[in-house]
Amino acid sequence: MTSDAPGDRLTPRPVGYLAMLAALPICGLGLMWALSSMVRHRGIGPVPLLLAVAVAAAAVYCARMLRRGVHATYAYVYIVDGRVRPVHFHQVQAFTVRPDSGAPTLWIDLTDGSTLPTPVTEDPEAALGKVRVTPTEMTTLTTELNRRRLLPHHS
Repeated sequence: MTSDAPGDRLTPRPVGYLAMLAALPICGLGLMWALSSMVRHRGIGPVPLLLAVAVAAAAVYCARMLRRGVHATYAYVYIVDGRVRPVHFHQVQAFTVRPDSGAPTLWIDLTDGSTLPTPVTEDPEAALGKVRVTPTEMTTLTTELNRRRLLPHHS
């Protein structure tokens, strides 16, 4: 189990993981500097306030980027792409690999006919925040997800 999202992480870390991880302490220092500036000057000026808001937003963005991927429990698959989207396995019709922007990408086909994209791609030049996998890793991932989908689930 991982502590950064529900269930087991089934995918590698996203592209840019180390950069985002390194940015978090920098954001923390920037936020502390902005807040201490407000305390030192006994007032909230527009520059320190804007800096504090910008640095806090950057920290939230970095934290969300670190969790991206596909996670699963015995009953749910979680698509983590900036937000956590739980999908019960009984809602899943299939896990498919289809092109998205020219590269094979993992999609979740639901029983109601809708589809959900995931951040998982085989694109060797995947953008920041995408989860890059090899074709072998994609096959292993879809096999594991299908294995979990076929298990008996509790509501």
